[in-house]
Amino acid sequence: MNLRRLVAGLVAIPCAAVGAQDSARAVIHDSLGVPAGGQFVEYYWKAPAIGRPAPVIVFIHGHQDGSPTPGGKAFVDYGVLDSVTAQGYVAVSVSQPGYGHSAGPADFMGPRTVAAVRAVIDHFRAQPFVQRDRIGLEGVSRGAIVASLVAAADTGIRAMVLISGAYDFVTPLDSTTAAGRRNIARRAIVRDDIARETDGSQGALRTRSALLQAKKIRAATLLLNGQDDDRTDPAQARLLAQRITANGVYAHAITYPGLGHAIPYELREREIRPFFRKYLAFAKLVRDGVTGRRRRSDGAQEVQALASPARIGPAGTSCLRCASTRTLRPSSEWAPSRIMSPDSAKTTKSGALAPAA
Repeated sequence: MNLRRLVAGLVAIPCAAVGAQDSARAVIHDSLGVPAGGQFVEYYWKAPAIGRPAPVIVFIHGHQDGSPTPGGKAFVDYGVLDSVTAQGYVAVSVSQPGYGHSAGPADFMGPRTVAAVRAVIDHFRAQPFVQRDRIGLEGVSRGAIVASLVAAADTGIRAMVLISGAYDFVTPLDSTTAAGRRNIARRAIVRDDIARETDGSQGALRTRSALLQAKKIRAATLLLNGQDDDRTDPAQARLLAQRITANGVYAHAITYPGLGHAIPYELREREIRPFFRKYLAFAKLVRDGVTGRRRRSDGAQEVQALASPARIGPAGTSCLRCASTRTLRPSSEWAPSRIMSPDSAKTTKSGALAPAA
């Protein structure tokens, strides 16, 4: 699989006229300058109409083929921002450098990409409609790697969900074992991208390896991986969870047997929604004793869920969340790591945490 995406120079961004829109209801398309390197980053956002500052979830996409690529707009097109805003969060999606209309080229989840995402986070922290101490991240594939590196650099990140990410690009691999040979094949998939988007040095690979920076992470973390992923090693996710837990922070890794790089939306949402409710402190809904209607426990306006059916993205977009409004029950078990069957809600705890690659 070729993960290439080349973008040359700065592309003009058709930003939305923010003043002409109701920012509490419309998806807004904007961009801002990144202090590090003088580049521009594109992002989309939407805020809930709840009459109080709200937590934020920042979405970071995976690799996208084609030219041009949608970048963060993919989360708009599939209704993700609408769905998350309906749950009471400010929803933000970022176009990584080299994708969408963000200035490129891509740097393989490197310092320029991390700086671009952090610039967007800092921008929203300064907004009056945001709970600045309630910032969450959700990344898929490349986006999961970026999210983990952002959390290592920004200890103010409160919670993050990492889906199908790789967190170690430097540990030597053993070609004499089946597991080692499989991980060699996984790294081979991104070899050309590493050569094209980095200088190929050990330092560059260490900078992009979250396992080597795990001691800095203070965000509660949920990691989701398919057991049969041909691009990333689920053992790395389990080890990252273990190292984050050693910091005194909640971390939870789930491995889905029979699944590869793509994890079905509804299956992962069973874990993601209750996780963010718990760690981004979303206000509960209570029954009003007078009217019988539900209201928020903090007195703010109730947020109505969307009524549109679940959708699945077209082929090639498995690394993106699709909108769904089905009510999903929170998981009853929260362990450091476990293996979950995609065909059953029953779970079993995994064995000892495996070393990275």
